[in-house]
Amino acid sequence: MPLNLSKDEVARLSEEQLDAYARVHLDSERTRRELCDKASGRNRSLLLAIVAGVLGTVAVIWFPGIFLDVLTLALLFGFHRSTNRRIDALVRLLNLDRMAENQSAEQVAPSNGDKPPV
Repeated sequence: MPLNLSKDEVARLSEEQLDAYARVHLDSERTRRELCDKASGRNRSLLLAIVAGVLGTVAVIWFPGIFLDVLTLALLFGFHRSTNRRIDALVRLLNLDRMAENQSAEQVAPSNGDKPPV
């Protein structure tokens, strides 16, 4: 079911179809909002900070020579992980936008059999 329905098309839907349309629309908007949050980097990893702090403390107390190595590796791992998550979220957002563009192009496509522009 396309997400871009006109007011007339929505008015012609039955109650079950309206419920299904609303659920699909809300799910897509919720997914988009979650992806935007991930892509913006607002969700920082608290676990990374705790692990880096514990490792740093243990390294200072028992192994003072490798403190910076352990801490640096932990922080680099966390940075790499969060960067990859943000990139994955951006790619998924781009794919959602492309699918929405293709759906709208199919709805506006001429009826004489011409293919819509990609």
